Amino acid sequence: MNRLSIGIGLLVGALVVPSTGEAAPPWGSNCLSCHDVLTSDALFTFDFDTIADPDETVTGATDRGTLNVFRVVRGTSVTLSAQITGLADGDTYAVALKRFGFAGVENGGHLTYTGDCSWVQWRDPGDHFTDPAYRHAWETGPSTFTFEIGVDASTPNDYYDLVFALAGKLAETSDLYYAEEHFYLRVTDYITPGDLDEDGDVDLFDYGMFGPCVAGPAGNDPQPDCDQQAFDASDLDDDGDVDLLDFSRFTLNFTG
Repeated sequence: MNRLSIGIGLLVGALVVPSTGEAAPPWGSNCLSCHDVLTSDALFTFDFDTIADPDETVTGATDRGTLNVFRVVRGTSVTLSAQITGLADGDTYAVALKRFGFAGVENGGHLTYTGDCSWVQWRDPGDHFTDPAYRHAWETGPSTFTFEIGVDASTPNDYYDLVFALAGKLAETSDLYYAEEHFYLRVTDYITPGDLDEDGDVDLFDYGMFGPCVAGPAGNDPQPDCDQQAFDASDLDDDGDVDLLDFSRFTLNFTG
């Protein structure tokens, strides 16, 4: 699973665009004011690190429940990935990221970021969409998109609620449609392997999460007492299981 890193916030005029090697990145800006047909199950994130349900009590941010999480260490970069599915030949579409200007949901932090290429925004700062003059056709366009951004070392640790947005026109009905998927960007300091609760050490509390997930190299799914989030965090070598190799890494950092 990719380890994603991202920097977001003060450069609200800088827009992040997926990289495909094209001179003019073709993702557009669309919103519900004109794209009024909501489409479900057409867009989802992949290669994320874990799932989480942050505590929004302090900030009063919208409680979106458990979402996919891309994790990034401050001062590094991250790749955010989205997949499109279920469109038909002739349907057009554009993809973008948004909500970069929103504060973190747990502590109210603000992300400072740089994108993987330069692309001018066409709307007011904070909208974080790209120029809508370019679009894809389903039968010829890509189905996966990656955005790489760098997170400044000054960015506060927090969960940042971001959105992949998909919009376009359906060939059969000419309806303008829209879909989106919220996900969290988790900005942290360096995470010691085995620090499952991310409190700065590897202790018995971490083992309480790690132990029930150990199942050997054939155990590619969580055990009954191990939820998916703990399983993903316990897979320290990212090979799809929690076995003795992961246990060895865990014990190297265990402090009791």
